[in-house]
Amino acid sequence: MKAYLGIDLGTTYSCISRITDMDVEPKTIELSGKYTMPSVVHYDADTVIVGESAKQRLFDVRQKKKTVELAKLWMGTDKTWAVSNDLNVTPVDVSSEILKKLIEYYKEQYGEEEYECVITCPANYMEDKKNLVLQAAHEAGISVKSLLNEPTAAAICFFKMNQDAVGKTIVVFDLGGGTLDVTVATCVLDDNNNPTYKVVVSKGKECLGGFQWDQELESELLLQCSKQSNRSEDEIKHAPTDYQMIRYRSEGYKIQLSSGPIDEQFVLPSTGESINFVLSVEDFEKKTEHRLLEALAVFDNALESAYCNEQDDIPKICSDDIYRIILVGGSSRMPQIKRGIIERHPEFNNKVLIRDPDLSISRGAAIWCKEYSENSLSEYLSNTFGVDAYRSEESEEIVCFNHIFLGQRIPCECMRGYITRHDDTDSFIQNIYQNTSPADTTYTELDDCTKIGDLSIQLPQKVPKHTPIKTTFRINVSGLISVTTECMGVTKSCMITLTPDLADHRNVDVIRGE
Repeated sequence: MKAYLGIDLGTTYSCISRITDMDVEPKTIELSGKYTMPSVVHYDADTVIVGESAKQRLFDVRQKKKTVELAKLWMGTDKTWAVSNDLNVTPVDVSSEILKKLIEYYKEQYGEEEYECVITCPANYMEDKKNLVLQAAHEAGISVKSLLNEPTAAAICFFKMNQDAVGKTIVVFDLGGGTLDVTVATCVLDDNNNPTYKVVVSKGKECLGGFQWDQELESELLLQCSKQSNRSEDEIKHAPTDYQMIRYRSEGYKIQLSSGPIDEQFVLPSTGESINFVLSVEDFEKKTEHRLLEALAVFDNALESAYCNEQDDIPKICSDDIYRIILVGGSSRMPQIKRGIIERHPEFNNKVLIRDPDLSISRGAAIWCKEYSENSLSEYLSNTFGVDAYRSEESEEIVCFNHIFLGQRIPCECMRGYITRHDDTDSFIQNIYQNTSPADTTYTELDDCTKIGDLSIQLPQKVPKHTPIKTTFRINVSGLISVTTECMGVTKSCMITLTPDLADHRNVDVIRGE
């Protein structure tokens, strides 16, 4: 029997769900008695510890330097952690260890059964970060069937578990540990009752999640400790045992404030001083109001874009067409989130629901893994892509000629023709760029683009000027890019792995074809 797995590789917590052809609903796999696992990794000599045991080491001064948390926030950057004298680890390395542990828990319970796997990503992840997630999965020994945007996964879970919602439009407000995504989606059935999930619009913001609320609470806790101990905040920060205790308590206090005020005593380890920490829900919400306003701005932006959407395959909608607002992600439990949405949009007063906030993403990914087909999910590109070429046969200016565009539905592909510019061409480099130009922009200045890859083409012989070149862009349902270029019987292809490298190879020997 084949299993279909959905993995939510979260910033602060991760989980894994499983469904088979015999199941109606997915089941989330237990991880040491819980259904979520802290996304924390500890490196100790030849041993790697992942999850709750690793998280506890964050608050041990002697072991903290060997322990990595929030690695997902740094995906796509050159951030590394020196966990020992001879070992530096990257966000990909850390993510790989988390994925290994999730699969280990799965195999402990289900053995070596055949499986397929879908891993989720934030909706606003660029293609570079998606490729890094695939790299982490590869290092973990996991063959990934597809990537899936996290709020889309939550939408799939909701539609699957609530058949009365099929054919209607929902909004998924996904506030996780480190990112916020807001997605407007619908689900329709074909003549054979097979579902097609359509994303109307998706907006997001990185570095806006529960961690930012934790930081606000940490600042307040540090302030009260400073006042009661007659030490400056800097002095407390430089007392490792004290500062680690403050950080440890911040997340727990945030959770506690979701149900009532705090009035608790604890002792600072370095001095033995007793601290009485008092904070009302109202004061906490006032201190974090600017974070809420940031989140509501993303929500409003998504709604405005959805109301203006005029795609041929999705009717234009208005607020009355929104069936439900689904809150997912552990941080969406904070009462100010639901209340803030309703205060801003009274028309949604009875439509905002909190549904399985910790597990719906992995469950939706498992469902999608089982139902996967290129035609049963429709999302939008978040960038425009093209290659560099001369603006015209006469011009020496090199620009990006765009192939496929921001807002275009995926999966998709586009082929364009080019020609060699000079006689005796025996090779050329075709550079691949992304930008944010709209669909009516044929070319974009290279200064407004980011280089994401290249294809080096070696021809079998020197070819004359005006020899045809064909370049095809394909973007699959996971949003991953492949590029194929053909000239004189030579075909070169690549899957684009985006990197921070913005090096500019401008000695391209082609021009745009008509």
